[in-house]
Amino acid sequence: PHGIVNMAISNNYLLEPELLTYFGANLQMQPTDLTYGTSLFGSHRLFATLCNLFNSETFKPVKPILPQHLITGPGCGPLLDQLAEHLAEPGDGMLVAAPYYNGYDADFACRCDVTSIPVFSQTDDGTGPSNFEGKSALRGFAKAKQEWQTNNPANVIRAVIVCNPHNPVGRCYDREALLEYGRFAEEHNLHLVFDEIFAMSTYTSTIENHNPEPFHSALSIDWQKEAGCHPGRVHVIWSASKDFGINGLRVGTLISQGNPALLRAMKATAKLYMVSSPADALFCALIDNKEVYNDFIRTNQARMAQAYDIVVRWCTHHEIKHVQCSAGHFILIDLTRFLPEQVDGQPLKDPAAREGALWTHFLQNAVCLTPGSNYHHPQLGMFRMTFTLRRQALLEGLSRI
Repeated sequence: PHGIVNMAISNNYLLEPELLTYFGANLQMQPTDLTYGTSLFGSHRLFATLCNLFNSETFKPVKPILPQHLITGPGCGPLLDQLAEHLAEPGDGMLVAAPYYNGYDADFACRCDVTSIPVFSQTDDGTGPSNFEGKSALRGFAKAKQEWQTNNPANVIRAVIVCNPHNPVGRCYDREALLEYGRFAEEHNLHLVFDEIFAMSTYTSTIENHNPEPFHSALSIDWQKEAGCHPGRVHVIWSASKDFGINGLRVGTLISQGNPALLRAMKATAKLYMVSSPADALFCALIDNKEVYNDFIRTNQARMAQAYDIVVRWCTHHEIKHVQCSAGHFILIDLTRFLPEQVDGQPLKDPAAREGALWTHFLQNAVCLTPGSNYHHPQLGMFRMTFTLRRQALLEGLSRI
């Protein structure tokens, strides 16, 4: 009760008691788990479990997912780091619609010196529905690519990153928008990387009247037939961290059905990115038990909707604008009118300093949110709030804000 309520990090605590009980009773290790395992880039057990997961109704793959299409790693971040290493040279760039998950900046830049290039909407702040629909989702991409290339003639843009469902906006792209991304990638000779880490973290509010777009996986598209995009350009990453509330287990995978050369290159460094045997075993124990798995997904989505609706009611009560969401663990709220104009009698003329002062004020009152500027949001005063907390922590955090 006296610590900081962390509403900044995307952790999901909604099924924490159930997970701890289940994992405590279901860790079963094999002799090979005490060795380097059945392969350095993913165990046979893990490959079988992942194939079953991706060949499900959630992802609806056009072409069945097979073990040879996969490589595993300890989460999406390390896999993105590997992608940057094998797709780009130092100084090259990756296009991504803004606002976007701030981890991309570090995932690409820390070791590989690859730049995330924000593409800002030409019509709004990047959170409106049109940014996730059809051709309008790509507005600004060609211009951003041309401008960056002009200013960086010695380097090349190598890929487009698409976060679907989106972090931090909390929406899914419609199918036509995904096809437009494929057409753009083919036209400009780019790789197309889909981050689907929130694929099963979707929900429907019971108090908002909008009809949310369902999740469409990149695996469900025949890229050559529907978008004229070579399937060798298309790669999907996913991790158990968000959909199953297990950030700490570190289980992730990359799927590339049309580019075996990329997978061979990544396997050369796979020993540096191995998934631990206990994490592997616990994850498989959860997914392979279909009754437990199905109940987990249903319960998680229901609890996410309940928590989201609590925050929406809070926003309505306090007349705080928010972005309507249907996916992810968070919501963007507009706190522009609360940005302080001075601190200790000293005027704050820089808008960024005003946002920082409000963030500091929250911390001083033992609650933490993430400023939208961390996600390259063009409007200062927007904050991302995580709502997938224990009920007591959620209510306490809202009270402190």
